[in-house]
Amino acid sequence: MFLSSHRVKDEVVVPVVLVLEWFARAAQLHCPDKRVISCDDVKVFQGLVLPDFDAGKSHRFVITAKAGSDATRVALELRDVSGRACYRATAHVAEPGRTPPDAPRGELTGLTPLEGDVYGDVLFHGSEFQVIRGVDGVGHSGAAATMLGARSMGWPGADSDWQTDPALMDGGLQLALLWASARLGGHSLPTGVESLTLHHRGLPHGSSRVELRAREAEGDKGVCDVVFMDSDGETIAELRGVTTHVLPGTR
Repeated sequence: MFLSSHRVKDEVVVPVVLVLEWFARAAQLHCPDKRVISCDDVKVFQGLVLPDFDAGKSHRFVITAKAGSDATRVALELRDVSGRACYRATAHVAEPGRTPPDAPRGELTGLTPLEGDVYGDVLFHGSEFQVIRGVDGVGHSGAAATMLGARSMGWPGADSDWQTDPALMDGGLQLALLWASARLGGHSLPTGVESLTLHHRGLPHGSSRVELRAREAEGDKGVCDVVFMDSDGETIAELRGVTTHVLPGTR
């Protein structure tokens, strides 16, 4: 299973983008006549580590969805089996034909080629998550890369009813780590995401262009926005407010 390729210090960890997929599915099930266009105000209280994953141990999480008074918002929460809150977010739903406006695309300037291999140093990801196929460059203004999604990577269930593309979205977080390493030095981990906006639901075909635009890079903290585009240049999705922190002792 693809989760085996997402490990931190040899422990399998559920990527935040997969939790956002679960949230989007829960909101869609809760409001079947609407379309999920964003998951906002994402709060991470505790990461989802899966001990004994290799031994086949199962893990249970509970997601609750509660519609707001205006019927366009759905409050979402994920708790572990002990009842501890791990993630919260608010989904924004709208009529099926409605799509969010295109993300502003300021010009990326001053990008320089990435030195060294993409995987094996800054990025810890195993083969199922090695979605980056080329990095155009990294710089103060941001970064740009070409990536594949879950369908092209052959993830199981890639023909089912996905709301997002977690493989592609995780590639955006990987690009954020490469950018943070170039700007701040050392190795980082993603520590938060403000929101996910969905311009098109489901899994795109072929490769996608991913552009990262810097917001902040100071001390141990980096903040950026990531835009995903299909082969025609149409916006697929956006991850806004991606936050990374440098790990102690890695500079």
